[in-house]
Amino acid sequence: MKRTVALIVLCLIGVGALAAQTRHHAPARAVFGTVEVWADSGGEPIAAWQVRLRAQRAGVKIVGIEGGAHEAYAQPPYYDTRAMQNDHVILAALSTADDLPVGKTRIASVHYMSETGAPPRFEAQFIAAANTDAQRITLAITTTTHHTEGIEP
Repeated sequence: MKRTVALIVLCLIGVGALAAQTRHHAPARAVFGTVEVWADSGGEPIAAWQVRLRAQRAGVKIVGIEGGAHEAYAQPPYYDTRAMQNDHVILAALSTADDLPVGKTRIASVHYMSETGAPPRFEAQFIAAANTDAQRITLAITTTTHHTEGIEP
């Protein structure tokens, strides 16, 4: 009888310690959101573009990519699916359409999850772009970030 009581007490102590450890190391709420990537070409039509997007803190995963606002770039841009699972991605697209965006336009939307519970900041870096004559142009790249409420893990 004493052995049974001792065994039950030891089991309860172990379960209590495990529960306390789980509460102590519980991960933060995940934060989800969208980063809109904008390109401004001035007066040039944007026939092709390439941009690097990187989160400025660890614990951020890119979970989805959508196309832009203009019909020429409505489909998602090309990207590396393995790099997308980390904190950065290189996006690229080209179009041979007659009607191309000129000036400021949203070229992509990137969905992310922040495991730290804090909304991340993103850095967008212009890599390359061309106009309809295949001449190199420069794009001013900006981002707009929208955060949603976190969820419990």
